[in-house]
Amino acid sequence: KTAVNIPGGKNLVGSFKQPILVLCDTDTLRTLSPLHFADGVAEAIKYGMIKDKSIFDIIESGKLKEDLLSVICRCIEIKKQVVENDEFDTGERMLLNFGHTFGHAIEKFYHYSGYSHGMGVAAGMVKITELSERYGITKSGTSARLIHCVEKNGLPISSNIDDETLVEYS
Repeated sequence: KTAVNIPGGKNLVGSFKQPILVLCDTDTLRTLSPLHFADGVAEAIKYGMIKDKSIFDIIESGKLKEDLLSVICRCIEIKKQVVENDEFDTGERMLLNFGHTFGHAIEKFYHYSGYSHGMGVAAGMVKITELSERYGITKSGTSARLIHCVEKNGLPISSNIDDETLVEYS
């Protein structure tokens, strides 16, 4: 999926085009600032939460850099499988939006400045997991583990935006 941002929100205009290949140069990651690296970690945490607990366990344990290549490969495999199962984002592929609805709202609230994409996604995952746990949809204790993992990786667990405003920007 390729999309662009418009005044109404993030990624609202776009199209679907399947890639011919995926290039992933992990050496490039060494050039990133800790903040930009953490942005990517937020996405990996998402994959661990939605599809593969072993990814989450690695990140939570602090061993991500030791297992970076295997985690990246697994995240790519998961995305590939989900996209193949639901090319046009009408079913299973919506799982990939975990944390993103609130994350995009957070980015928009802050005018795409000061809260990076990964920061918004991390805070969004925490918010939706806390709500889901509160309503009995998610197993008790899940949000506490997620918060620990997110904080351990230098990402925010909240946005300091009240719920009403957050929903308004969603």
